[in-house]
Amino acid sequence: MVLRPMVVGRQTKMPDYLVLFSTLGGLSVLGISGFVLGPVVAALFMAVWQLIEENHPQE
Repeated sequence: MVLRPMVVGRQTKMPDYLVLFSTLGGLSVLGISGFVLGPVVAALFMAVWQLIEENHPQE
């Protein structure tokens, strides 16, 4: 995918569809700055979600 290297890079391990949807969502909500901020917000959300899962396992 063309957006992955430009926007988020390979180390984030974000699925391609999430990069696409977060970029399009960021563009529609925030305009041109959302092109960068959309994937950043999605990556932060995924990181926080993973931390919550690790610290609070289902009982």
